[in-house]
Amino acid sequence: MDALGLRTDAAAAAALAASEAPRPASKAGAIRQVQVEFLTQLLGVLRKTIPESDWLPKSPEREILSGAFDRNVAEVLASQDALGMARALEGGAPKGASGTPTVQLKVATKTAETRSGAPLQGGRHEDRR
Repeated sequence: MDALGLRTDAAAAAALAASEAPRPASKAGAIRQVQVEFLTQLLGVLRKTIPESDWLPKSPEREILSGAFDRNVAEVLASQDALGMARALEGGAPKGASGTPTVQLKVATKTAETRSGAPLQGGRHEDRR
C-alpha cells in the first residue's frame, strides 16, 4: 500500500482494468464507438456556438439533457454512417499503387459566380450589392 492506503500492486491494476468500459469485440464495434464519441463531441461544440438567451437559461440540468440528446443523435448518425467515417476507417478509401489512400480533388475550371449569376471580380462580395 502507498501513503494514501491504496493498493499499488499488479492485482489492483488488473482489477482496475477489468472494471473499465469493455472493449468492443470487433473492429466494426470499435469504429462505431469512435464515430459516436466524435459526433457527440462535435455536436457539443456546435451547441456552444448558439448564443445564450433568457428563454432557456444555462443550468446543470440543461447541460445533462443536452449531453444525452447529443449522444442519442450521435448514435443514430453513427448507425447510418452519415459522414462516411466507417467506410474511411475500414479502408474503403481508394488506394494508390503504393497502397496508401489517395485523395482526388476537383479542379474548378470556371470562375465562381454570385447568386445573381455575375462572376466575382475580386474584393468582397458584400461590396457588390
